[in-house]
Amino acid sequence: MERKKMERECERIELEEEMGSGKHTAEFFRRRDAWRKHPMLINQFRHATPGLGIALVAFGFYLVGEQVYDRLNADSHAHVKAENHH
Repeated sequence: MERKKMERECERIELEEEMGSGKHTAEFFRRRDAWRKHPMLINQFRHATPGLGIALVAFGFYLVGEQVYDRLNADSHAHVKAENHH
């Protein structure tokens, strides 16, 4: 009976040492977080919004082009307004 207690105590100490080293803890979290790397979840947003990236780039070009156009034509607009005002 005493021998079984000693064996259980040794096993418990070994388990505590292994848990303390992080081996089991790391494996536990690795398995627990495996769902985050599932292929359906990784590419879900990209497939849900096809063409969004291209649309954002095109809209950015539009905004930049409009600013450039407004700055180049600002003098002619001011001149036309001044002539119409008199």
